[in-house]
Amino acid sequence: MTITNFSATADSGYAYAQAATWTDARNAVSATATVWDDSIDFSQYSNGSWRVYHGYLVFDTSTLPVGEVVHSAELRLYVTQDDGSGLVVQDGQPIYPSVPPVDGDFDITQYGILKALDAGPFLVDDYNDITVSDVSLITVNGITKMLVRGGDDFNNLDTDPSGGVIAGPSALNPPILVVNHRPPASGIFSQSVHEVSSTGSSPKYKDNRSLR
Repeated sequence: MTITNFSATADSGYAYAQAATWTDARNAVSATATVWDDSIDFSQYSNGSWRVYHGYLVFDTSTLPVGEVVHSAELRLYVTQDDGSGLVVQDGQPIYPSVPPVDGDFDITQYGILKALDAGPFLVDDYNDITVSDVSLITVNGITKMLVRGGDDFNNLDTDPSGGVIAGPSALNPPILVVNHRPPASGIFSQSVHEVSSTGSSPKYKDNRSLR
């Protein structure tokens, strides 16, 4: 097995939707998107109106050879703020999120099932490892993209008006995708080969604190 670390590219970023109500902000189909600066935000807050943030992470995994078998993967985030509500990772590939992110990437209906989740809490001012539960998220010989959302956002809970997770600073401690991979078995070749250790169904987010 070979372990390769991929740092998030400069095309990673985030977006926020702002509205008078939690529901309108969370379910917005367009938002204000930007590439990352000092941090990437997965939080929400309310100060007269609601803001909900999504993070978009991009990794250049093109150095993984065609036919390479991805055995496991972890997303490493340097957390600078945490409220204990956790994070989820969703897959909208090959289209979403855009590279770099655009306002229309915010629409949550464009993203599929969970590819990773961690109910937290996270260590603050340190790296935290989030296990990728479905390694089909990793694009061999291409670009791997993902949506990262806060647990309250995913579970549609507006109970915390100033919470969520923030990761960074981007330049010193970027998000890292750690991929454990190997060549295909001798005589076996496939354009896209994955070893997936899943049950085929995704449990509810709030029932997974035992996964940490």
